Amino acid sequence: MNNAYFEVQRSADGQSFVAIGKVQGSGTTSTGAKYSFSDTRSLTTMTYYRLRQVDLDGTEAFSAVATVAASSGKPVATFYPNPGNTSITLPNTPQMVQYRVYTTTGRTVLAGRAAGGTELDVQRVPAGLYFLELITDGHQNVQRFVRQ
Repeated sequence: MNNAYFEVQRSADGQSFVAIGKVQGSGTTSTGAKYSFSDTRSLTTMTYYRLRQVDLDGTEAFSAVATVAASSGKPVATFYPNPGNTSITLPNTPQMVQYRVYTTTGRTVLAGRAAGGTELDVQRVPAGLYFLELITDGHQNVQRFVRQ
C-alpha cells in the first residue's frame, strides 16, 4: 500500500549498506506487482543485499538481509520461465559472453556473442534436452536445461 519505490542496497560486510539502485513502486494495488533489479557490478566476495521500501508519505521499512556467495568465476545463465525455458539471460558481466546451445549429440542449435545480461529468445528451439556453454573472461561453464 502507498508504495513509492524500493531502494536496492548492497554491503560487503552485512553492516554498512550502500544504495545501488532504485525501482519505482506501484502505489497501492490489490493485484500485486512484480519488480526486478540486476546488480551488474556484483562484488567478488560474499555480498549482502537488502531492500529499503519507501511509501508515498516517506515512511520506510527494510527487508531481511539476503546473502549471495561469491562466484567461482564461472559464468552462469538464468532460464525463464522455469520450467519452460523460453528465454535465457546471459550472466551480467562487463565482458562479452560467448554462448552455444547444443544437443546431447553435440549439434549446435544456437551460438554467438552478446553483451552480459542479454536475454536470448529460445522459443524457436525445439523441445528437448540441451546444454548451454558459456565462455567469458577466460572462464567456461556448461549448464544443462530442458526446453519444454
